[in-house]
Amino acid sequence: IDHLRIPPLPLVPERDLDDIVPLREVHRLVRRQPLFVAEVVGIQVSQSLMTPLNRLALEQAGLLAYAHGHYYVLGRQLDHFGFSVRKKPVETPRGGRPPKRKETRA
Repeated sequence: IDHLRIPPLPLVPERDLDDIVPLREVHRLVRRQPLFVAEVVGIQVSQSLMTPLNRLALEQAGLLAYAHGHYYVLGRQLDHFGFSVRKKPVETPRGGRPPKRKETRA
């Protein structure tokens, strides 16, 4: 990014998040669906989107997405990265120890 020398963006007061994402390539896939390749080269974020621990709170940015002719509001967390492979906690019976696991031998 240093070699691009992009000047800082003026932050528009009505927008808390601004980015510079130039389109680099467009590929035609098998079914003629275009694949757009872009590069994020700059982002400016308002202090109002930063948490006290200096985390970007995108869920508060009022983002939206467009899909099949409709706009959708983003922000509700469905789960987190790795949820499908995490180990489920062992359930313990009331007032007792966790059940013993059966050993399997090959």
